[in-house]
Amino acid sequence: MCIALIALFVSAIACFLDPSTCGSMFGGTVLANMMLIGNVEDVSDRDTHGSNITYTVYLVNVKQINRAVLFPMPNVNREVGSIPMLSGQFMKYFEAHDIPTYSATGEKGDITTSGENIFTIIMGGMRDQLLTFIEEHAGDKFVVLFKEIGTTQWFILGSVDRPMILKSFEAKNDKDGRYVTFTFRRVSIDQYCKYVGNIVTAPPASHTAGATTLNISPYSLSANT
Repeated sequence: MCIALIALFVSAIACFLDPSTCGSMFGGTVLANMMLIGNVEDVSDRDTHGSNITYTVYLVNVKQINRAVLFPMPNVNREVGSIPMLSGQFMKYFEAHDIPTYSATGEKGDITTSGENIFTIIMGGMRDQLLTFIEEHAGDKFVVLFKEIGTTQWFILGSVDRPMILKSFEAKNDKDGRYVTFTFRRVSIDQYCKYVGNIVTAPPASHTAGATTLNISPYSLSANT
């Protein structure tokens, strides 16, 4: 890091003395990133077929997240650690009736590039839980966890600072069917990352002061946590 700072300082001085060198010096960062990405080759149809997101999706409301703890940032391998949950809070899953969908769009404007992430799930039926969720959480902010069929790798979409917003919903109860569609959106060019943290499905056990018996519930840790 010290070497990098020294190099940046020298480059800044050189840029001040000779502005014509700025493009080549700072352009090197972009070139280095391209070198890290490397060659991108084609894949087989096995990797391109659709409908590959599992039905189970975890929706973590940002109000459940402990803001006193730094939200994990992606590392160089696009891996994100455990979401810091508030005491007594845990993750609830939504089991969709149809395959969820993810899409991202982006466009270069006059000043910068703007983008948007969209995640949609269709929940079957017209149930009390879904109707209450609409009434209490329309417009709320979430972090979305999902994975692909036949894999164990979870992915994370959104963060406490830039969450996915329940932007719209459509509840239908007619001759064609009964279901609710939830659409989550955020304005960002950031894409989803690998979630290597824990899926917290139950609150931690609490113990009274002076207790002599420690109750331990079975749990598992994901890799590198």
